[in-house]
Amino acid sequence: MIFNKKDTLNDTNYTSHNNTLMLKMVTSYSIFLLIILVLFIFLYRSTINNARDSYDQQNETTLISNAELFESDLNIMEVYCRQLLQNDTFRKVMNYENTYYPFTEMGNELQNSLATNVYAEALLPLKESFVYFPETDYVLNPTYFISAKRFYSWIQKYPSTEKEMWRSYMTEPEYENRFLPMDQFMPNYSEKYYMYIIDLNDLYYMDANAKVCFIFEQDKMADLFDCVQMDGDNFLAVTAEDDSTVLTINTPDSISAEMLDSLDFNKGYAEVRIDGQNFTLGKYVSDNTSYSYYFSFPPYKAAAGLGGTQLLFIFFALLALLTGGCLVYYFSRRNVRPIIELGQELQTAVEVQKNLQEVVDSQRPIICTSYVRQLLSGTATSEDEVTYMENYLGIADSSYYNVLYIVYYNNFGDNTEITLPGGVESMEELEKIIE
Repeated sequence: MIFNKKDTLNDTNYTSHNNTLMLKMVTSYSIFLLIILVLFIFLYRSTINNARDSYDQQNETTLISNAELFESDLNIMEVYCRQLLQNDTFRKVMNYENTYYPFTEMGNELQNSLATNVYAEALLPLKESFVYFPETDYVLNPTYFISAKRFYSWIQKYPSTEKEMWRSYMTEPEYENRFLPMDQFMPNYSEKYYMYIIDLNDLYYMDANAKVCFIFEQDKMADLFDCVQMDGDNFLAVTAEDDSTVLTINTPDSISAEMLDSLDFNKGYAEVRIDGQNFTLGKYVSDNTSYSYYFSFPPYKAAAGLGGTQLLFIFFALLALLTGGCLVYYFSRRNVRPIIELGQELQTAVEVQKNLQEVVDSQRPIICTSYVRQLLSGTATSEDEVTYMENYLGIADSSYYNVLYIVYYNNFGDNTEITLPGGVESMEELEKIIE
């Protein structure tokens, strides 16, 4: 009855204790699960960042290779111009001052020599090239030597309204060493072209009154750059040290050299939004020409299709979290059950020990009296038993103890005339005194 009563009284404490233990176990497993998920997310982000860096570097490497090929073409044009300057007749024509040299004959002679020199045409994606002489206003080509007026109107058949613009291109320094779009000169052409002008005066130690003009197809120029296609959204812009634009391929009108130069390129890249589209812009500065190449390519997220991948990752992360939570609860509940049962058994054993101790404590006076009687009567059977009794009674440290024996003999039997000691009124009182 006592045990059952105590168990009934402690049911609430047991439940609270069990819930606390269950909570601790669930918390421990949950922390372990969260650590695994955090590590998984960290590894995922690290993998994505490494893949993004590799993607950006791959695009930059492609651009650098394309830029080297492009600058190689610029060198070929310069070499071609220097070859022209080595020709004595060419130098006479470009600096002609109405001397006794026959101008037309020298021009025709140059035309024939140019027809056999296919160096530039063989190595460059050219449509054509010609030399313009500002002093005489003549144009030299492998197929003709003609005045600039006839070249413009008869040969090229450019619009008369753009004649002044064409002449500005041919004479003003600001248009030199730049790829100039020729859309206004060829409005009805299916193909688009660039004009690139080199002033021979920049290459010669003496006066050189001549400019060489190279005509390129825009599509063939775009083919030099694998990262840019004319029918795509990507673009390329090349600028010189003075922020002048050297070349643009598929570049939106909203892009300018000043705007590109003002961007903050972190590790050589910048994220921009142009005309409602997101682009990653890369920047490469050539050591040979000091040209700055700005090239766009789709962000890694769009190129790798990370939108769907990230949603899939989130789905699996949530699924893993939910599954992990269920497993945590299941294993916690299963593993905590034997612990709870062991705790209950231990609690029962503690209660039994407490009750047994109470019983022992209640019998202590009787035991002490029994041990004293045995010590006084000398009925102990061994020294070990005597030592145990002394330790239990707490008299082990005493070397001696005195015993008072009081013996009372009733020699009078049933004689009622017994004389009691003084001050004692009855036999019962005398027995109590003796005890």
